Amino acid sequence: SIKFIVLLLRNQIKLLASLQCMRFWKQMLYKALFFLLAPFFVFSQEYEIKSDLVEIDTEENKLIYSGKVNFTSENISFQAEKLVIMQESEEFLAEGNPVELSYVEGGETIFGISNKLKMISGTIELYGDAELTRSDTKIISETIKINLENDKD
Repeated sequence: SIKFIVLLLRNQIKLLASLQCMRFWKQMLYKALFFLLAPFFVFSQEYEIKSDLVEIDTEENKLIYSGKVNFTSENISFQAEKLVIMQESEEFLAEGNPVELSYVEGGETIFGISNKLKMISGTIELYGDAELTRSDTKIISETIKINLENDKD
């Protein structure tokens, strides 16, 4: 009778452990889906990111793309060695040697290069040996800030 109770308790413990494991994986699936789908709602326009490697960090709520990273949207594109998307702040941080940017403003394509790029809320910032070329004009600075919100008018 004691052996039966011990056996019954063991089976209940195994069942509870498997249920907890299932809950854990179900939560992980939902977190993974959130991280994969959430970036598509960050900007009002759709975009595509290609890279050699993608890391999903559920603890810090970020996506890390590395290797050869290509970001493409309707008006903005850039190439980098690393791109980190911070989910909560909707911030894109790119690094490269260099990061190569191109975007369309008023029908004209503008090119930029820098060591780092930050994109948040309609603003692009180029950091570290930044250059921006538009037609025959070239701007060189440590930091260049581009406000894309003005392009909506």
